[in-house]
Amino acid sequence: MIRVVAIAALCAHAGCLLEFDARLLATDAVPRLATGEAQSCALWIDDVPWCWGSNDGGQLGHDGGDAGPMPIEGVALRSIATGGYEIGHSCGIDDDGAVLCWGTNGDAELGQGTVGGGSPIPSKAALELAATRVAVGTTVSVALDERGRLWTWGWNGDGRLGFGADVGTQSTPRLLEDRHVWITLDYGTRHGCAVDEAGALYCWGEAVSGKLGRDDTDPRPAGVQGGASAWRSVSAGVEHTCAIAREGSLWCWGDDTSGQAGGQAGGQAGGQPSTPRRVGDDRDWIAIATGASHSCGLREAGTLWCWGSNEHGQLGVGIIEPREGVVQVGERDDWIELSVAGDHGCARTSDDTVWCWGANAVGQVGAEGYADTPSPVAILEP
Repeated sequence: MIRVVAIAALCAHAGCLLEFDARLLATDAVPRLATGEAQSCALWIDDVPWCWGSNDGGQLGHDGGDAGPMPIEGVALRSIATGGYEIGHSCGIDDDGAVLCWGTNGDAELGQGTVGGGSPIPSKAALELAATRVAVGTTVSVALDERGRLWTWGWNGDGRLGFGADVGTQSTPRLLEDRHVWITLDYGTRHGCAVDEAGALYCWGEAVSGKLGRDDTDPRPAGVQGGASAWRSVSAGVEHTCAIAREGSLWCWGDDTSGQAGGQAGGQAGGQPSTPRRVGDDRDWIAIATGASHSCGLREAGTLWCWGSNEHGQLGVGIIEPREGVVQVGERDDWIELSVAGDHGCARTSDDTVWCWGANAVGQVGAEGYADTPSPVAILEP
C-alpha cells in the first residue's frame, strides 16, 4: 500500500543519488497521507486527521456511513496509517509517540487487549515505548518503537503477523524482531516489509505470489533475495512489493499480472517473480507506493508516475483504458508525498493540497459522487 513519503527539501539538500543518513530519512519522512482499499486519510491543518470513504468499521473516526472528508476533532497526530478491506481500521502516532488506533477490532487489530467490537474513537494501543512508525493491513497492525524494534498485533491467519503457525491472535503488541535496528516499514494487505539501518530488507507474512522476495513459504521475517545491495524504502501491496535502493533505482517483485510489478517497463510483464526485478534504468526515484494491481512513484524532479492496471482510472492519466509501461501523471513537478492502496491513490503537492484519483465506489477518492475518477482531483486545499 503505500504509505511512503518523499521530502523534496531533503533531496535538494543532500541529493537523493548520494549516500545519506537513512536514519534521517526515517525520522523526517513520516507518512502524513494514507490510503486503505476503501478509505483515505491525511493530516492537514494543525496536524488534525481528516478521513473519507468507507466507514463500515468506524475507520474514519466518527459514527455513520460512507462520508466525504471530515476531521477527527480533538486529535492531533504526526503520522497516520489506514487499511483493511471493506471493514477497516486506522492508526496514528501522536506527539508523545503513543500509537492511537480506531475502527474495527474483530481481530484485535486495535492492539488494546480486547477482541471484537471496535470504536471510531482513537485510543491508545498497548505499546509501552514511543513509536516512530506505524502501518496497518487487513486484520493487522505493526509498529517500530524508538529502539528500532518491530512489534505486531492482530490476527495471524496466513502467518500475516510474521509468527509461525502455532501463534494465534495477538490482542496487544507482541515483539516480532529485535535483532536488527529497523528504520522504516510498510504493510500491505497480508504481508509486511522493513528496512534496517544497514539497508537490509526483510519481509514476512502470507507467503504467496512471490511477494516476500524469496522462494520459501516461511511467514517469518527473512531477507529479500537479490536486487540491490542496500535499500532505502519499501511498499507492500496486495500481491506485490516494490522498493527503492539507496542509490535511487527502483525494484519490484510478486504478482505482475497487470504490469504492477513493472515488468512492462522492461519487456518482462507477467508472472510472479520472487526475486526483485529492476523497473527501468533511472536512479532518481524517491518514493514508491503499491496498490492491488498498480503502483506509483515520485522522482527527484517532483514528478509523479504510475504503472499497471488502469481499469478504474488508477493511473491518474485522465482515461480509463489500458496504458503500457510507466506513465506520468499530468505535468506537475511539485509532488512531495504519495500513498496508494486498492485501486486508487492520493498525493500531496508542496502547497499542502491533497489530490486523489481512481476507484471511488465508496467515496475513497473523496470526489463528489461515486464514479471512477481518472484524473487527480483536489480533495483538501489550503
